[in-house]
Amino acid sequence: MTQLVDADVELTTRVTVATVMQKTWFRVGLSREQTAGYLSPVRDTPIFQPGVLGMVVRDDRLNVSIGAQRIDDSYLPIRTASDAELLVHSMGKSQRLPIVLVHLRSPESWALARLLSTRLIGLARVITLNHSTSRQIFASLPIVNVPFGGALLVWSDLNARGVSFTGEEIALRGIDNVRARLMSRLAAISALARGIDEGWRSARTATQQMARSAAEERVLRAIESDDHSGEVEALRSQVSGLKDDLNLWQSIAEESEEKRVEAESLAENAEDAIRNADYWREQYEAAVTRSVTEDVVDVWDLVPILVARSDPQATFRALEDAAQDRIVFTDSAQRSWKSISYPDAADMTLKLKMLARGAVDLYGPDSGPIGHLDDWFAQRGLKVASSDQTISRSPKLRTFDFEGREYSQVMHVKVRDGVKPNEVGRIHFDLDKENQRIVVNHVAVKLYSS
Repeated sequence: MTQLVDADVELTTRVTVATVMQKTWFRVGLSREQTAGYLSPVRDTPIFQPGVLGMVVRDDRLNVSIGAQRIDDSYLPIRTASDAELLVHSMGKSQRLPIVLVHLRSPESWALARLLSTRLIGLARVITLNHSTSRQIFASLPIVNVPFGGALLVWSDLNARGVSFTGEEIALRGIDNVRARLMSRLAAISALARGIDEGWRSARTATQQMARSAAEERVLRAIESDDHSGEVEALRSQVSGLKDDLNLWQSIAEESEEKRVEAESLAENAEDAIRNADYWREQYEAAVTRSVTEDVVDVWDLVPILVARSDPQATFRALEDAAQDRIVFTDSAQRSWKSISYPDAADMTLKLKMLARGAVDLYGPDSGPIGHLDDWFAQRGLKVASSDQTISRSPKLRTFDFEGREYSQVMHVKVRDGVKPNEVGRIHFDLDKENQRIVVNHVAVKLYSS
């Protein structure tokens, strides 16, 4: 399929399905051509993956892979220390796909992870980290230093310089701009690494061979029947087939030449980039002592303070990250805060921090004896009630659903009491022992009027 993407630039999408050695090979190729004919560098062309690729990987009947690596349109979360250890081990294998590591810290970073996982299919594996697993990977592989709240492209060769984006850059540029920059880097390298489309070449060659054989047969039949006009027509058909053969091999040669030129161009660009990087590194080293150090940040201090009657996602996502995913907030929790004008948002933020820290302690390796949960939380400065008769008796208030499971909404933090009804703060949550986390479903005032 060919489409005009600019006044004088055509983009061609070619999808090849071939069976080789009892395996089905599926390939999507993109190429562009400048049709104006004048000598000028081709402008950057926006590149988007064809929708057919997503349709294929989402088909449950198909098992799509590149080598031994399964391909899908989801991101892989790395939440625990053991997960991080496995990732460090796999990153040392050069046969793997490039990896885009995203530190989930903000709504923008979450949106970026979701977008890249569906738009870089087969080009890179998208993996999400929290602050703890990000720093653990950095400690094992100092070259893999994901910016705080940002993203990092790690090539199959760990020694190759990656492409990084800070959290501020992601927010400023927008997630589609980040996708476009990554796509431009990955697409060119992928085209070179995958080589010539052998399936398409074999199919074209086989088709031409069949046409040539049919033409030769028509010539023989015409000669045997002494049909001169038929012989002339068959010879014309044979000549046409040979011209098609010539065109085929010319296109193959041109494609190979384009690959060579593109490879040389990429090599020159890489050399220029290396020279520039070396220059600026030397300038930097002349000003400061060069060392690879870990960013010293207190993730709890960087949690944004809630703002009344506004979207709490930035605060909620930062708390989830700081707590190493030991706490999670539902959509209902988000809606509950947006719907009220709570008078002391800073105090509510503080109580949420204390609850999140409690979740880390509760499901961490050093939780110690717990005893009564109310007393355990009280030792950490939180007034937690594990019962409420009004909520327990109400089918609408008693439970909530999250990720396909039912949870209790009875347990809650008493943020404020003895004040006006619109100031009685409550945080309703449940303990998810199976997934080692606290699930928060309400951040607002009391669920019912006294």
